[in-house]
Amino acid sequence: MTKEGFAEQFEECYKKISVFDLNNNELFAILIKYLSDRYPYLHKGELSSFLVALIEYEMNNKEYYFVTDDNKMKKVVSTIFDDDLFTSKINHKPLKFNMTGTVGLLKRLYQRNILTKKDVEKVIGDLENSTFYITSKLIKYLKDC
Repeated sequence: MTKEGFAEQFEECYKKISVFDLNNNELFAILIKYLSDRYPYLHKGELSSFLVALIEYEMNNKEYYFVTDDNKMKKVVSTIFDDDLFTSKINHKPLKFNMTGTVGLLKRLYQRNILTKKDVEKVIGDLENSTFYITSKLIKYLKDC
């Protein structure tokens, strides 16, 4: 599959990609400050992406996946809703926060017939030949699609 073909498939699946400017959003400002202070080792880009998923999607009951390959971020997200101060700021406690990594996203795209087995094999080859760190366990997980 070419890049253009993948882009067409991706676009067909999601129809619309939105860009959110939350710089003037008071809740975003409060939360980004809190999270940046509480977790200084996390990049603001990761935190901002998380907050977009939370504020624009989770809190509005819209379908979403927060995609990150940052293991530190994944650990924080898996515990953040147990932080009473954080949940009091958002006045919301999700039962489940939809989070995945690149490999999980690829598997979901395959399961929805957006990517073929051949597409997945091509991506696996590309990942193995790139600087992207991926474990043999994750490669096996993808190959077992």
